[in-house]
Amino acid sequence: MNETALLSIAIFLPTLGALALLFFDKAAVEGMRITSLVFTVLTFLVTVAIWYQFDPAVADMQLQTSYEWIPGWNINYHLGVDGISLPLVLLTGLVSMLAMIASWSITKYVRGYLMLFLLLETGMMGVFL
Repeated sequence: MNETALLSIAIFLPTLGALALLFFDKAAVEGMRITSLVFTVLTFLVTVAIWYQFDPAVADMQLQTSYEWIPGWNINYHLGVDGISLPLVLLTGLVSMLAMIASWSITKYVRGYLMLFLLLETGMMGVFL
């Protein structure tokens, strides 16, 4: 796997999990919870892989990804991680995973809660990357 793809995976993996929840029956609460937990654990593992690839001796943005998104308006998709954002990315992955475990007792509107939780994790990852 290309190491620069890790940043995009860390951002969009929770979104993929939120979309996967759409295919569950409303009564399959345990399946939705387990699926959400799996996606948060996988996202945390991706953040650990980002940490593993990070070189603290380099004082510049690392693992950068850059694509022209809308060239007519000069809008680009650019991601990178530095020494300040790396601990925040790891912390976001860890706290999201722990919060998913802590919210296991939610009983009302489980699908909506889990989908919004995963989308929140996507947003938080996007802020730091």
